[in-house]
Amino acid sequence: MREVFIIIFLITSFSYAQILEPKRLKIGASIGVGGLHTFGFPSLDFHKHNTSLRLAPGLFYYGAGISQKLFNYNGKIRNDRPIYANFYFLDDYLLSDLKNRSFNKPRTDLKLFMLIFCTRVPLNYLRTVYAEFGIGAMYAKETLSRFPGAPEMKTQILHHYLPMVEFRLGGTFLQRKYYKQKFKDPNKGWFKIRITILKKKKKKN
Repeated sequence: MREVFIIIFLITSFSYAQILEPKRLKIGASIGVGGLHTFGFPSLDFHKHNTSLRLAPGLFYYGAGISQKLFNYNGKIRNDRPIYANFYFLDDYLLSDLKNRSFNKPRTDLKLFMLIFCTRVPLNYLRTVYAEFGIGAMYAKETLSRFPGAPEMKTQILHHYLPMVEFRLGGTFLQRKYYKQKFKDPNKGWFKIRITILKKKKKKN
């Protein structure tokens, strides 16, 4: 639990320069349960306008996902409750076979596909730290076959359809590139012509 508060503090401390920045690529991170965090590892996030790419590698499984903003809930009144669609893919690799053998599991491959609809709630006034709640569905393809040296068995492919929920805390980090804010010049256009005419009249008098 202490690590969670440390991550939130760091994200908040290093993100104040983004309040007036243009829509450009931002790097962030997130932790949570369910969804892309089903196996307990954090994700590295890349945000660009209304689309996010998320990568979550681990020792036993790796995951990747894409998030797309659909609309704002009650958008005519407020824009701080965006609705997102998240698509995730998770697969086992690296040390997964060793883990299955140690527990005498015949599983040799597992692939997960998830579609989750969620809402994002900002936790600071800069909207650089947020919480996300979502619910959706998961399709799992599980392959069962024997390990070398294990008793013979026929390869089986099982298909699972299950509900899936996701809760996560995320944010974006400070980007060390500062932009000068451009404001409109009040002396441009018609106002500039008017000021010039008034000055000429004063000189004639």
